[in-house]
Amino acid sequence: MSVNVELPFDLERKIFEISARESQADACRLVLVARRVNAWIYPILYATVMLRRRRDALKFLAVVEAKPFLASRVKTLIIYSTVGYWQAGLVLATCTTVDRLSCWVSDPRLRPSLAPYRVKRLSFMLSGFSYATENISPDFANPFYNQVTHLHFTDSWVSWVTWTGFHLLPKITHIAFVYDDTSLADDLRVANAIRDTLSQCSSLTLLVLLHTRRLSMAFALIVDSRFVSIPFSRHVTRISGSLVDGTGDLWMLPDIKMSKKASAFPYA
Repeated sequence: MSVNVELPFDLERKIFEISARESQADACRLVLVARRVNAWIYPILYATVMLRRRRDALKFLAVVEAKPFLASRVKTLIIYSTVGYWQAGLVLATCTTVDRLSCWVSDPRLRPSLAPYRVKRLSFMLSGFSYATENISPDFANPFYNQVTHLHFTDSWVSWVTWTGFHLLPKITHIAFVYDDTSLADDLRVANAIRDTLSQCSSLTLLVLLHTRRLSMAFALIVDSRFVSIPFSRHVTRISGSLVDGTGDLWMLPDIKMSKKASAFPYA
């Protein structure tokens, strides 16, 4: 004789949510179980959206058109540079309540789509959102930056080394720059810019320099425990991959967390 056991509602929900978080494939299957389960699984399934290609963006937009409520469930949005400007603009206009945004499509025509955003963690190429005729010195007093605590710039050092006004970021605690030069001649200029940024921002707890070669002794002059240098090349894949689960990002990489405790850096 079979016995039907009815689980308590909260326990049933917890089981489904744990299963969905363990596997995205399982989450996709679980939404087919029952209508009530959808309300539990969809926020997990769409909490992180990673769009690598144009067709990914179009598929996502089609899903959101069929189920508009999903747009507000997206908390981490990653748009790769291989997604076209038009598709990126549509996605950005749809998901305006995200907490973490990595937008690697650089086009000044996307600025109106970004204006409503108030993200906490941001990764983008700021100079790519400026027209050629504009002064690309950023306005960090813009409300767009009001909630940002973690800011990762993918701009070339030639751009960010001239920027000022980081102290205008009201909640900033973490900044990351990319140093992609191969000449030792510019090390002193970059090191000076880093020192200036650290001195401007008393709220900063960590400034990361992702570098493409071994640094010179110019960086040894930065006597500040908040400064961390990390070789960029070995982390490109890991940085992208760590974003997938919605809980990790550049700042959660083991090397960066460990380097915060280090007292020495790899200088040439």
